[in-house]
Amino acid sequence: MTIETRKSKVEKSLPPGPRSGLPGRLFLQLRRDPLAFLTRLTQTYGDITTFTSLGRRYVVLNHPDLAKEVLLTQADAFWKGPALQNSKDVLGDGLLTAEGETHRSQRRLMQPAFHAKRVEAYAGDVLDCTRSLCDTLQKAGDGIAGVCDHSGTRVPFTTDIRPHMMRLTLLIAGRALFGTLLEEETNLVADSMDALMGSYSRTVVPWGKLLNRIPLPSTLRLRKAQQQLRALVARMIAKRRGEQSWSGCPKNDLLSTLIAATDPEHQGAKLTDTQLRDQAITILTAGHETTANAMTFTLYLLAKHPHEQQKLREEIAVILGSREPMIGDLDNLKQTRNVLSESMRLLPPAWTIGRQNQRPIELAGYHIPSKCTVLIPQWTLHRDARFFPDPLTFNPDRWNNANVPRFAYLPFSTGPRNCIGESFAWIEMLLALPMLLRKFQFTLADAAADIPLTPAITLRPAKPVLLTVASVSALSSAMPLVPSSDVDLPGF
Repeated sequence: MTIETRKSKVEKSLPPGPRSGLPGRLFLQLRRDPLAFLTRLTQTYGDITTFTSLGRRYVVLNHPDLAKEVLLTQADAFWKGPALQNSKDVLGDGLLTAEGETHRSQRRLMQPAFHAKRVEAYAGDVLDCTRSLCDTLQKAGDGIAGVCDHSGTRVPFTTDIRPHMMRLTLLIAGRALFGTLLEEETNLVADSMDALMGSYSRTVVPWGKLLNRIPLPSTLRLRKAQQQLRALVARMIAKRRGEQSWSGCPKNDLLSTLIAATDPEHQGAKLTDTQLRDQAITILTAGHETTANAMTFTLYLLAKHPHEQQKLREEIAVILGSREPMIGDLDNLKQTRNVLSESMRLLPPAWTIGRQNQRPIELAGYHIPSKCTVLIPQWTLHRDARFFPDPLTFNPDRWNNANVPRFAYLPFSTGPRNCIGESFAWIEMLLALPMLLRKFQFTLADAAADIPLTPAITLRPAKPVLLTVASVSALSSAMPLVPSSDVDLPGF
């Protein structure tokens, strides 16, 4: 058997995929427009496809059964993908980037802070921070408009809604998860996140770590972001240790839980300050960024589809009356949950799941060599007409009695490495969205404009998301109200 024949047999065992005679051509296509490239790839080659670029083999999966194999059935064969592995320079060895027993130990230590009852206790912080945002938007409208129209409502004003959502989720994270106000640090964290997301392109190339050692302008920005985040978190840790030493009574936030946590499977081991820092940076960056993007996309889609916004406002009026939402309301806010689910389907903040198999495996009868970069793009999976009819249409009602395969919808991933903060994110969004819609009407500043996207570590808007914000009465006088005492409100 010649070498040529052996090579042919190996290639036949691999999934189908594009070939390019020009080195780096496929990688450039992936880097230039990953959303379009992955869409074309799955439409052309099917549920499993592969290609090689710059010495790295990629395998792209676009079926729930294949996602289940990677994320659950054979999860022990996979580490996080190279992009997150290369992000350790900034994020450290936290829950998002750690592997093996290190990850399992960290997960055990952090799990109590995200227990259902503990997460529900954060609801007051969500309400306080959202109330503050509503006041800010109201004052902005008052200050810009200065006059009222004939109905007494302030003249609408236009704003980039994303910075407001970033600030909201950062303040909630500071209050609920770290027990501190981060009002003065909002710009610092925003600048650091921009630098981190801007460095994404270098995390997916083989020489990315080398670039991090060369004093390029982008490298210097990245180092500054790292130093700022580490200094901020170090101050929070020192402050919390001092408070606990003085009072002798730990608080209930995430940081206090982590400081006090011990791992029974490792002789009561506690997290070091470095480990605490890395976990805090992971939660602060990944947690508030994804939720802010989800809220931004949701308000954008509601502004683009005013009839869906009105339906949602009607539900809020019927369920809540004149009061603010509570934990006991969340199961009854079905349309609110539908809207958020549909927003994260169409514009998923976590737009692809990256893994790297540590040993050769088989998928769908194909041989997958060791050390492949395996991608499960929620961007394509969530837009597959087999699982979501008319997939490009924003249709929250599709979630009423939806029969969606479990692994076809993965806004928070799933399996042993699913997002630990999923329940917190849901409570955050389900409480904040009704409060905003009770007070404000959102419309597109430019009705013809589509939102350009930047797929980095998260999917984020590439340009300002300009929405026109108008004050509205909390309840429409033409809408029949149902007193909250007449509504059955099961627990969340």
